[in-house]
Amino acid sequence: MTDIQKLSEEVIKGLNEKVEEVVGKKMGRSEVLKSLMAGAGEVVQTSVDTGKEFVEKFLRKGEVTKAIGDYFNEGSDAAGGATLPKNMAASIVELLKQDSPILEYATVETISKGNSLDVVVQGATDFASGWITETGDRDITQEGNFRLVQIPVYEVYANPATTRALVMDSAYDLEGYITRKVAESLGLTVGTAFVTGNGSGKPLGILDATAGLQVYGTGSQVKGTASATAITYEELVDLVYSLKTGYAKNGKFYVNRKVKGYLQGLTDLDGRPLLRESAIVGEPATMLGYPVIEVEDMDDTVEADAYTVLFGDLATAYRIALHTDNGIMRDDITKKGFVQYYTYMRIGGKLVNPEALVVLKQHS
Repeated sequence: MTDIQKLSEEVIKGLNEKVEEVVGKKMGRSEVLKSLMAGAGEVVQTSVDTGKEFVEKFLRKGEVTKAIGDYFNEGSDAAGGATLPKNMAASIVELLKQDSPILEYATVETISKGNSLDVVVQGATDFASGWITETGDRDITQEGNFRLVQIPVYEVYANPATTRALVMDSAYDLEGYITRKVAESLGLTVGTAFVTGNGSGKPLGILDATAGLQVYGTGSQVKGTASATAITYEELVDLVYSLKTGYAKNGKFYVNRKVKGYLQGLTDLDGRPLLRESAIVGEPATMLGYPVIEVEDMDDTVEADAYTVLFGDLATAYRIALHTDNGIMRDDITKKGFVQYYTYMRIGGKLVNPEALVVLKQHS
């Protein structure tokens, strides 16, 4: 018997023994591989997809393997889609904050089930307390009450497309392209809804005519100006000091960029500019000691009936519900030569504590 034959018999004998061991112990798949390869010398490891490689396979070729749970949120779409990759979802939300500052400064809560978020907030009656002597009777103090605010979530989508040739180009960052285009589109749509949305198939905005700050009337959460086409230093000071201290300490100004430009020309009683740009890149300008945040969906002109300057604690006033149900569908059939990526997210928003905000309205 040759050396080769002897070696072959030894290998076959060893494998048979391993198989019998596997059957007897009912090992799992990983244990099977480990057992079969034990003692076989150096093992060449097969490559394992990184998160980016895995996502790229789905975006370019529509491939979805059993490892989807490692890189995608839970769930999948039997119609050919998949849930939005975790890293892409996080990147889109971060980019959304740049186009929709409301998303950055409001309170965001994530939900995984249902179509709405229930928020318990203080009602019209507050809790009371009082002083008492050592031997005095401890009467029951006034009880506060609560109310339930329901925030429905709505679907917002984007459907960016690119050529099939570009999709198949391995050097092209397809994931980055989709993330940027989706965030760019959703940012504009969501940002508008958070400010002026009417709650019909979209979030209820801060300045909605039926459920926003306006319904609380001039003199409380809405402050009027003396002129339809001007804003004064005194009116801005009054705006700030009309808010309770607890809310004002976390206050910020929210204005359209064009109105911000108008505010650049205002001065205090000593002739000093009210609005001061930051010397640090990325840091917001300040006015009366508070940050000034640009919100494109605020009114952009100082004119009659315009809501020009919003001030207050947005994190306390406005609540956003962000659903984990978000997805992406790869479509290379509808439009020949192109691949479309129908991407959706479910999100909602509503004013839950109007006392934390005040807005300046121009005279009629």
